[in-house]
Amino acid sequence: MLQDTLTPQLQAARAKFAGDDGIFWAPIRHHSPACSIYLRQLLDSVQPDAVLIEGAVDFNRQLETLLDAQTVPPVALYGQNSFYPLYDTSPEWVALRWGRQHNKSLYFIDLPIADKAWQREDREHGGISFLHEAYLQHSEFIRKLVQTTRCRHGDELWERWFELRRFDDPAQFFGRVFDYCTAARLTYSEQAIADSGDGARERFMRGEIARHAGKGQRCVVVTGGFHTYALLDWQNAPSHKPQQASPSWLVRYSEDRLDALSGYSAGMPVPGFYRRLLQWRSDLPEYGVAEELLLQVLADLHQHPLFRQQMNTAAKQAVFYQAMQLQQLRGHAWPGLYDILDGLRSVLIKHDAAGDEPLLKQACSLLAGDRLGQVSSALPPLPLVDEVYRLLKRARFKLEQTTKVTTTFTIRQRDNERLALLYQCRFIGLGFAEKTAGPDWEHGLHLHLRSEEWQYAWTPWVEARLVDLSLTAPDWQSLLNQRIQEQLAELRDLSLAEHQKFFVQLLLMKRLDLAHELWRQIGQQLNDCSDCGQLAEFLLLLLRLRQHQNELFEHYAEPIRRVVKQAWQQLMFMLPALNSLPTSAGLRLLLQIREITRECAEALTDDWQNAWQARLHWLEQYGELSVALRYACLALLTELGDGGPAELCAALGKLFDYAPEAAYQAVNAVITVTPYYLLHDDALGLPALLNRLLAGWDEERFMSALPELRLLFSHLDPAAVEKLGDTLCELNGWQAAPPLFNADVDEHLLLQARHLQQQLAAQLKADGLEHWLEPDE
Repeated sequence: MLQDTLTPQLQAARAKFAGDDGIFWAPIRHHSPACSIYLRQLLDSVQPDAVLIEGAVDFNRQLETLLDAQTVPPVALYGQNSFYPLYDTSPEWVALRWGRQHNKSLYFIDLPIADKAWQREDREHGGISFLHEAYLQHSEFIRKLVQTTRCRHGDELWERWFELRRFDDPAQFFGRVFDYCTAARLTYSEQAIADSGDGARERFMRGEIARHAGKGQRCVVVTGGFHTYALLDWQNAPSHKPQQASPSWLVRYSEDRLDALSGYSAGMPVPGFYRRLLQWRSDLPEYGVAEELLLQVLADLHQHPLFRQQMNTAAKQAVFYQAMQLQQLRGHAWPGLYDILDGLRSVLIKHDAAGDEPLLKQACSLLAGDRLGQVSSALPPLPLVDEVYRLLKRARFKLEQTTKVTTTFTIRQRDNERLALLYQCRFIGLGFAEKTAGPDWEHGLHLHLRSEEWQYAWTPWVEARLVDLSLTAPDWQSLLNQRIQEQLAELRDLSLAEHQKFFVQLLLMKRLDLAHELWRQIGQQLNDCSDCGQLAEFLLLLLRLRQHQNELFEHYAEPIRRVVKQAWQQLMFMLPALNSLPTSAGLRLLLQIREITRECAEALTDDWQNAWQARLHWLEQYGELSVALRYACLALLTELGDGGPAELCAALGKLFDYAPEAAYQAVNAVITVTPYYLLHDDALGLPALLNRLLAGWDEERFMSALPELRLLFSHLDPAAVEKLGDTLCELNGWQAAPPLFNADVDEHLLLQARHLQQQLAAQLKADGLEHWLEPDE
């Protein structure tokens, strides 16, 4: 029914298409090998004066750059956050190269890239594509054809009808493409086409065709087949005024970005395969294409360990035979992509496989390719692009392919420059690299790790990002400086935590020299900060970074020393605010300060230690603290030599006599800050007090406190736990427990312990006791 309604319109359109008006139409599918082959034949036959190509008129300024002999596809013309990709299989690329070879006029004829009609195009990979075929692929006509021919989708239908058939001449081929595309187009209303922005583009292209053909030139017009129908009436096109060209650049592009399977609507699926098909069809006699193509495909797959493992010689022979038989059965002139995939499915997959079978997806990924094009070095370098490319090359990064590369850096002096460059790229937001593992320097976590893992890839979007950034800065150093100053301006009204994060970023980038204002801002933030926890975290981070990244501190020792001193003084000044904190937060703050004093044993003066001890005295006597925090301060004073453990335990013992629950909170706090006091095994020591406390509890009270006690004891090492167990056995007259701690621990025992820990965690969760577990278990 649909075919019947389209036939009269198609017949009328075909008459115009075949008319003799000096225009030769080449309706194409973008990146199609068959279109490229027959376009070359058409151009050789017609020998036109000019070749008109679908593509923004702004790109005419880039023709010399584009046609340089050293430029190797895939490349793309880039402007307004959008790409116009060109590939070996692109008919547009064939037209451009043919025009240069035969000294013919070449013109892009589509709307300027700044026109608002482009904003209605489908967005692809985060930006607009100047080529798209979504309307063609999703038309009602194509959908019904797919059902009728029992193809899987429109891509297989196109391959069977055009890529794998022989045609007598270009006129026959392009006539069939015109019928196919026009029938698809006529299922849409003119309003839908206008709303998409295609109507405005086609009006403009008609005007450009009329302008060039009106000079008496014989023209070949190369456009997407969906548009050709609307261009036939070029003689009645309204004229338009020339517009000023917007800036555009030629950048490297990549095969993976051209893959229809990755979402590029104008692409062919698995572009690397069709590049091979075009190569063999161009270079070999027709009878040799099938064998060479299949052998090359098998060789490409064999490079991957997955296929090397599964495809022995017999399997490769079987895949070869199956693909050849499918080609002949389906009446194809040579094997197509789906003949090969079906051959792989038949030989290597021994179960009922869905269309997204992982093995077939892997085959498509391998055959798609990851080659990155090249722009001639003889041309003026793009702003920033050339400089950053050289910087990364000099730092030994692999930039030839767009597949992500995983690399590990050991944190040592010789890796610092390479790491600093990656941190700079991340700070600017290039999208070149991302950190996947290693220390979290910004928050001071996992600093014991001695290596970092990164993934990186040089992609078209990296180049495009650099092109856009070059409009604001002429070189990399200027760009960094500009962004750092912008960030400093934004930080003025933000917290100390944000300043701390930015400081670490600059340190890792080795660009603290560009942020003199940062020291003043941090000083102001320290003066204004009333959050003791934030002050302590800031100091701890600086001290930990100095320990693990000491070489990065060498040039900033004096300003860092001043900042540390100021932060310490402010922390001591604000410490009375400890009484406003919950017990857990207060204990955490005291432990942080204790860690600071230990980390600074060599760096801090006696005055600083004295200030800490004096503050603890003041807090214990006048701080109006909770029982737990007051005894935590007493324990820390005892640790500093102000009194002894016996005096501390005596004070706790008195508390037991009239407030057992408060005594438990106090013991809990003392164990938290000084857990090694549990190892004092005298009759009045902490184990005896704890034993006395637990003896007075009923089972319900004990079970409710057990997770908390378990966490307390986790601060002890295995030898200390065993000693505490012996002490408790002696206090209660129990039989001595068997030895738990073995000093001769090897890797096998550690793995066993980890396995037991996992089993215990699983059992506790099964019993509904998740609250007994620490958060990271």
